[in-house]
Amino acid sequence: VEIKLHQSAAFASHQSKATSHSCGDRRRSGCRKKLQRQAAALTRLLGRRRRAAMGQALAALCGNAKDPEDDVVGVSILFRHGARFPNKAELDAFSSTNAVRTQWHTESCDALYATDNNMTDTGRDQMTALGESLGGKYAAQAARELRWESSPAGRCVESGALCLAGVARSANVDRPPLSPVEDGARAATFKAWDAKGTAYKELVDGLKRGDDAAFNATAQSRRGA
Repeated sequence: VEIKLHQSAAFASHQSKATSHSCGDRRRSGCRKKLQRQAAALTRLLGRRRRAAMGQALAALCGNAKDPEDDVVGVSILFRHGARFPNKAELDAFSSTNAVRTQWHTESCDALYATDNNMTDTGRDQMTALGESLGGKYAAQAARELRWESSPAGRCVESGALCLAGVARSANVDRPPLSPVEDGARAATFKAWDAKGTAYKELVDGLKRGDDAAFNATAQSRRGA
């Protein structure tokens, strides 16, 4: 998921109207004057902060469109870790000798699912490729500042580090941050269902115990909201 931050936003409510206009050589002057009058009226309604956006829209309508990527001042990317082996909890239902479990053992009988960093080599390649793609697309933004947050799970931390390294390599950024921002709340932020003290954790534990009342109470409160 990509979230872009622009210096100014185009007028969404007038975009459909804007795209319906066509300014040919003979009508360009008349079209420009009409649009200027509309722009002036809109400026009074939207205020000074929207004047830059008004100018961009007017230029776009008259054939002098500016690449919207030029105004991107920040980008937030939300992504999942790379491909992984199964988690240990997912295999607990099978005995230690069951083929469903042993297929994830190495020749030396090491379990590939034994730790929380159970990412595969394919997953590592995915994260590197993702970073290089983002670095090529947002090189200008990457040159200003790079920071990232992550779940404390090993596969997530390594995914973030590989992605940032790929961004830096593609965007020619020196010394990218290879460690996530530490705010003391990473577990509660990214794994609230498994973090002690969170309402989410209490609800999940209640459901595991068969306490449907906890779920029903939450559902009722949401219906009444």
